Amino acid sequence: MQLAREAVVLVAIRRDHPFVSREPKGEIVSNPLLARLGAACGALYVVIAVLASDVLGSGSPDSTASSQAIGAWWRAHEVTNADWALGVLELFALLCFPIFVVVLAWVLQRADRGRTWLPWAVLAMGLLSAAVKIASGAPMFALLWRADDGISDGLAAAMVDMNEAAFVLASALGAVMLAAAGGVILSTRCLPRWLGWSALVTAPLLLATVPFAMSGPPTFLLELLWIVAVSITLALRGGSAVATNPTPMEVPA
Repeated sequence: MQLAREAVVLVAIRRDHPFVSREPKGEIVSNPLLARLGAACGALYVVIAVLASDVLGSGSPDSTASSQAIGAWWRAHEVTNADWALGVLELFALLCFPIFVVVLAWVLQRADRGRTWLPWAVLAMGLLSAAVKIASGAPMFALLWRADDGISDGLAAAMVDMNEAAFVLASALGAVMLAAAGGVILSTRCLPRWLGWSALVTAPLLLATVPFAMSGPPTFLLELLWIVAVSITLALRGGSAVATNPTPMEVPA
């Protein structure tokens, strides 16, 4: 009879959760490969984005330069296939970020067990940040496309400003995401506590430097380092980042 009851529970769990499996101790865990791939997207996002925009980038002037300098640079710059390739590479990096956000929110939601709204705040703010970051590429692609047509100084500067303004907005959204994630991590200990404390310290710093984002301290680097640290931690742990048991299912005798 006991064996039959366990079989019924196992079938019910697999029917409702087709992508999870049951360990010998009775813990429900994710598919390790899928969990690791999704978690690794956070580190991929940071590494590829930095590589494409800062290391291999063309060195175009930013918003701190005058409109005349920005316009003159873009009119003189010859757009090559390498520029388009770097743009596509950076777009790929940005597409990795929402995948990481979904995995992080999923892990936090499992640990929180629906007690608070914080995991949903992580998901909402992270996806909004991803959307803003992806949309910020539109003016830069337009600038690459029209730079050879004798673009004016003001229009070129405005497109660059739009790109960097989106970066500032994404930093503010990221601050809320980190604050919510830090709260869940510290209350559930689903991840190392230092990740929770570092998130809570980084969040107000990001918000405080929003008005000075163009010329202030690069606090966004702290957010990128946190994303890499969480990504590596989750990727190494796979689906075992949360060790809590699900709510037991009632099975009639």
